[in-house]
Amino acid sequence: MTILLLTFSAASAADSDDISVNSQDNLLSAGDTGIESEKIEVELTAKEQYGIYGNKDTNLKVNVLDNDGNNVNSGSVTFVDVFGKNYTVDVKNGVASTNVYVDDTGKFNITCRYDGADDYADAETILPLTVPVANTACTNIIASRYDDTVYFTGNVKSDYTSYPDYDDFEEVTRGIVTVYVDGEKLGTCDLDVNGNYVYVWKTTRNLNGQTINFTGVYSDSNKHFNPSTFSKSFTFPAPKDTKIMAQVTPVDNTRKLVTGDVVDEDGNNVIGGTITVNGKYQIPVDTNGNFKFYITKETPEKAKYEIGVIDFGSKANIRVNSPLMDAIDHTEVTDTLIDLCTQGSPYIKFGNGNGKTLVMIVGTHGGELASQVAGFKLINLLANYGDEIDGTIYIFPTIFPEATANNTRIYNGINLNTVAAENGSISNSIVKFAKSVNAVGLGDFHNTRHDDTDVGITCIFCSEQPTPESATLGKFIVAETGYDIKDYPIAGDPYAGAIEDYANLNYNIPSVTCESLSNHRAIEYGTPEMSLNEMRAFLRYFGFDIDEMIDIKADCCEGLTLSFESPYNYNPSSMTIKCDCERDNPNVASAGEKTLPVAGNPIIVVLLALLVVGVGGLKRRL
Repeated sequence: MTILLLTFSAASAADSDDISVNSQDNLLSAGDTGIESEKIEVELTAKEQYGIYGNKDTNLKVNVLDNDGNNVNSGSVTFVDVFGKNYTVDVKNGVASTNVYVDDTGKFNITCRYDGADDYADAETILPLTVPVANTACTNIIASRYDDTVYFTGNVKSDYTSYPDYDDFEEVTRGIVTVYVDGEKLGTCDLDVNGNYVYVWKTTRNLNGQTINFTGVYSDSNKHFNPSTFSKSFTFPAPKDTKIMAQVTPVDNTRKLVTGDVVDEDGNNVIGGTITVNGKYQIPVDTNGNFKFYITKETPEKAKYEIGVIDFGSKANIRVNSPLMDAIDHTEVTDTLIDLCTQGSPYIKFGNGNGKTLVMIVGTHGGELASQVAGFKLINLLANYGDEIDGTIYIFPTIFPEATANNTRIYNGINLNTVAAENGSISNSIVKFAKSVNAVGLGDFHNTRHDDTDVGITCIFCSEQPTPESATLGKFIVAETGYDIKDYPIAGDPYAGAIEDYANLNYNIPSVTCESLSNHRAIEYGTPEMSLNEMRAFLRYFGFDIDEMIDIKADCCEGLTLSFESPYNYNPSSMTIKCDCERDNPNVASAGEKTLPVAGNPIIVVLLALLVVGVGGLKRRL
């Protein structure tokens, strides 16, 4: 049998003399057969295009037509030496197009080479590319106080509205902002790759009732962007006095329910803080000023948890992120998790191993701090009170340590919420981890800045297909919190590569993305509490109700002292609750007490609500 082997030399595809047919028995050359090949001439055309410095989505395009003006549908075009890199793309419908990374400003001539295929000849043209030094402006300028610190944040953008093919502002990717307050230079801060800046001002100035004038001056040492100056005035109101209102409801012979709220001097509910019971037990106050816990004479069992770390490919010392460290309630548990970030992505696992398994992820974008603060708040709550978790809850508080350490949303060009489908990425690995532990739900918790055109509001992302329970879960969280919803018909459309979408699309794990509103790289009033609301609602959907878990050992007959503190603009306050446990007739109140019937149960409330400043170890927080 004669076996034919056809070989083709790609290096000289246009030369028909190099075509040969080989067999075990003979050798026929093109010259022997008299075959001649004519190539159809091809014309490449490209108009002048504009690029954006620091942008990886600048589009280059050439048209590829034959000598009759018909579209060519084969071969490839190489865009040669585009800022040190070649880009080769196939020709489809007479067009070769690719996105490139732009690493300089100026005017450039890009060589475009068509590699002929089939019956087409090679061709070449020049594509003129202009990358302007754009004007800049700052949007979303905010000054927020958290505890004793002022955070100046904003987003510097470049103005491309006057250039063809662009009608918007683009994020500036490098440079510094020099910060002035009332004409005094405070210092400088850098921009991250999304144009976000944060300047942390720790000041001893009494800002109560005062107005300050903030000025920022943007500059770029490489002169890829034009400098700009922006200013805004901020007034800081004096902190408001607060009052705790609480009530006790008997549940059974061993357990009583304590509920209440905290209001400011105007009668408005506070937007967050902590109630400390008898100087020992800490209870969160939510964004509606509410709190709830149970008191029991028996000592609750200790919560069961396991701490570990997984090396998904990122590790760093996140203690260098001072805005995050200043906002976390540091405990032995949280500090252990923080230190494990130098080895990878830490996690804590709660529960008895029975029932449902959940995975909760925070820090997908390292510069989104408020959700990470909320994640550590949740961990402290479950570590203190999560002794009755009939199931398993995994919490990853900082999934991308390098991004958190650098206080940036994207680190080293990696946006974890666009690469979940890529094998080996952190986001891909975390979804596969959720699958490996048979998770029945996955929550990814984020922050969105005020002027974000894609989000820009506190909301829940979910989808109807192919995992309908994603939408059911999202709608439940919305009903519990009152936040907005972004419910999409199909996961991954219009946004591809998100952790939530990949879990819904590939593994049918009901998943949501929860956003709370806060500028990146800083923490704003109430935003950690909003994110914590989303986390608590997520858990409640699957049957884990934190409000029902908080049991503390205390004797209401001897009295409970409740103390309120907040990192926001509130003065601390305290009150004492004392139940008269000796009376046979609970409807008769003793001096200083008032009995209120609720659902048939007598409730004894002490009217004494002391407004204190600097008393009992509490400090005034501005």
